[in-house]
Amino acid sequence: MTKAPVLILAAAVLGGSLAFLAWKSKRDMLAEDTAGTPDTISLAESGGERAPGQAHPETEDPHLAGIDPIPPKRTGSMGGMAKSWEIIPMNQSGQLLKDASVRAALTGESQQEELTGTGRIRWTDVTSGVWTVTVEAEGLPIWNKTLTLYEEDVARTTARLGDGIHVEGTIVDLDGKPVSAVLAYLLPFGTNHPRREDMVRENGEANGKLIPNNGAIAFKTGAKGQFKAVLPKAGKWRVSVGPPGAARWTQPSGTDLVNGGPETVIVTIPAASTLRLSFGENLEELPSEVMVYAFDPSGGGQAAGRRFDGSGRSGKDSEDESNKPLTEEAFEALPLAERQAIKDRIVRGELQGIEDWQPAAEAPSTPESPMDAGWRAIRSSRPSPMGQVLIKGLPTDQDLRFLFVRGSERIATPGAHRLKEGIETVGVVTLPPAGTAPPQGTDLRAHLRMESIETGAAARKVGVVWE
Repeated sequence: MTKAPVLILAAAVLGGSLAFLAWKSKRDMLAEDTAGTPDTISLAESGGERAPGQAHPETEDPHLAGIDPIPPKRTGSMGGMAKSWEIIPMNQSGQLLKDASVRAALTGESQQEELTGTGRIRWTDVTSGVWTVTVEAEGLPIWNKTLTLYEEDVARTTARLGDGIHVEGTIVDLDGKPVSAVLAYLLPFGTNHPRREDMVRENGEANGKLIPNNGAIAFKTGAKGQFKAVLPKAGKWRVSVGPPGAARWTQPSGTDLVNGGPETVIVTIPAASTLRLSFGENLEELPSEVMVYAFDPSGGGQAAGRRFDGSGRSGKDSEDESNKPLTEEAFEALPLAERQAIKDRIVRGELQGIEDWQPAAEAPSTPESPMDAGWRAIRSSRPSPMGQVLIKGLPTDQDLRFLFVRGSERIATPGAHRLKEGIETVGVVTLPPAGTAPPQGTDLRAHLRMESIETGAAARKVGVVWE
């Protein structure tokens, strides 16, 4: 008998033995890793009632590792069984509350079921439906939440017990576009949108962040309109959007927020009004600049403390407090239209940055001013070579007039216009022939015909939706 078959047989036996040992080692390691973990606590150990189909550690779903602060929203069919449901009690610092009592009650006309346990617990084969969860721990507020389990769900519920309430949300406008980089506030019961005089330096430091001292919780939205905040206590809270002293939108009545939710919110506010101007086909006589003026009922532009000479440049200021460089916090506190006017000047190269901007001294209307007393310039834009101008973020609660700069000519609309909230307005401008302006004063022969365009946003509604 040759040795080759014997060697082949021996190698096969040895390979099988090694594979078995490797499998056994891996199985033992898995058992050691999962044994005694909070995910696998049984109802018998916790003193609770029997749960159907308690999972074995070796069948633990690897996707359940870790703790998600807020579970994703789930949808699906009803009537069958959810695969599993895990409840994780923790305090505000994220520490597990091993002694917290957990009670889940199924609510429905034909179904009555209850599950109980202690600490972090996981049930399998749970009836789908609407469940009410109550978690209690000594010395902490009771946590309550109503949620829905669907068929085939692998669900996790994080119960964060404490006085503070963690909320997160998104702010969009009626067009469905995220409202990014905007200051907003959560207002407790009895509190209004902060005024400028309500803003103080954090911790009293000279360079500290500006925060409201009236109890409002401030936040700033991200690039996609998202935000997170921690409220100090439960109660009625409202959402208000806009810088101090210039609320863009405020929720009329508060929403009751309690420990356990709702915790996420979608805030829909009116869309910023947009004005789209065109100048017809005579492109050779296009203005070089379009100025937008708003009427200040206090007169003389006193509210803004600024006057403009019609070229987009602010006048000189006296040596007072307003000569100090504009800080980022002070810039964010300005009304939206004024912030945009500063940005426009930076784009045109008139300013290097916001720190170069200084408000002009209060001054009455002068012969050099193209408008009557009480009108202040809030925006400036240059037409495209094709005679189009797009101006966003204009106010809808003020009368507006328009000035067109063409060489040495200053041509203004004789009457005022108002824009509709959240609506795009198209305007057609007709100017007198070049060189026919009166030798002195402002030419009031600019004609502006406006038409509002519905954007299909009527299907959405302004307000807040908590989940």
